Amino acid sequence: MRPLGRDAVGSRAGRPEDAVECKIPSISGTTSSTGLVVTRRALAPPEVTRRQGAPVTRPLRTALDLARVRPVDDAVVALDQFMRPGLVFLDEVRTAAAVATGRTAAGSGR
Repeated sequence: MRPLGRDAVGSRAGRPEDAVECKIPSISGTTSSTGLVVTRRALAPPEVTRRQGAPVTRPLRTALDLARVRPVDDAVVALDQFMRPGLVFLDEVRTAAAVATGRTAAGSGR
């Protein structure tokens, strides 16, 4: 299995804008360091899967997280990178974003 944490960051560790973001359980003692941004969020079981034995967020959750924390232009690019190969679809992104923010399509004036 490939290592996680600082070893997984590799050559990206030098650029803050390219830091790897990790979501971990709140009981973990792991902290942020150069090239690694640690955040703690509650994740529902359907939002998580495993890749090479490591827990990772599913594409929809990852896309929403990127859209939430990135500048608008970067968020659009990130969402496009998930939609282009069919990892997520615009209608499911809109629905999940509405649920996450407490908004509904009817309440948005659209």
